[in-house]
Amino acid sequence: MPNFARDGFVHRNVRVPMRDGITLATSLFLPEGDGPWPVVLVRTAYNRVPMNGAEFTRRGIAFAVQDVRGRYDSGGEWYPFLHEADDGEDTLDWLALQPWCNGRVGMFGASYLAATQFYAALTQHPALCALNPQFMAGDPWKRAYYCDGALSLGLTWSWLCFECSARTSEAAWMPLFDVAAVLRSLPVVDMDVASGAGEVPWYRDYIRNNRYGPHWEPLNVREHLDRVRVPMLLMGGWYDYYAGETCRNFAALGGEQHGHRMILGPWTHGLNPTSVLGEVDFGTNGRWPARKRRNGSSAPAAG
Repeated sequence: MPNFARDGFVHRNVRVPMRDGITLATSLFLPEGDGPWPVVLVRTAYNRVPMNGAEFTRRGIAFAVQDVRGRYDSGGEWYPFLHEADDGEDTLDWLALQPWCNGRVGMFGASYLAATQFYAALTQHPALCALNPQFMAGDPWKRAYYCDGALSLGLTWSWLCFECSARTSEAAWMPLFDVAAVLRSLPVVDMDVASGAGEVPWYRDYIRNNRYGPHWEPLNVREHLDRVRVPMLLMGGWYDYYAGETCRNFAALGGEQHGHRMILGPWTHGLNPTSVLGEVDFGTNGRWPARKRRNGSSAPAAG
């Protein structure tokens, strides 16, 4: 086991082993001192490198950010959602065994980073103590890649054929294409080739499985949220594609039972650092983080 320093040093590429021998690239930010500390874990499909744990270490919290399987520096083969429960559980096992971890791990993040939290929660790992899933569906057939059977073409195509068609994001290539022309091309299953990505297996699987069934059932976490006892703070935006999903997930958890809470605000697919969205200024409380009151406490978030 690596002998991690106790000086607040950043460990850039720790290889965390999974049950099948694959290792996942993980960056660690440790506070100064000897610990042990609670840990905040983020598992991302969008590159761990830009994430900085300094805000946590200043508060005496260790921060771990990990590239999920098959993305960026992590080993293995990528397939959306398929490995997140097992890999999340194995990562929690590893963290709980580290001498600098006090056995309490929380998670946060938006979109796919929220999905990794949902799958981790279903494992009921004893180290997991709090979650903050933001802007994500609980049933991707109900409202994500399909919407009760209607294909969400723009989302499914752009995410799977550009953002996640390779080990690293290729979304920067999208403006070079005539998006409208590609989205009108037929057959739909060949849009990956029309986008220059070649044949993308997961895109083709999503298109061909156009009815609810064995492909989608394992991805439906909402059917199992009633057994989750880890307190969640769900966050969503009124103008996000998943606003209704946030409410449905909260209801499936049992509302405020077991410490669950929900915040909805004037945001799209992410927290808005300004009070203006489109042509509307929602005022000071529309920003996130919320403004401070004169006595130093945070004002309640909008919604």
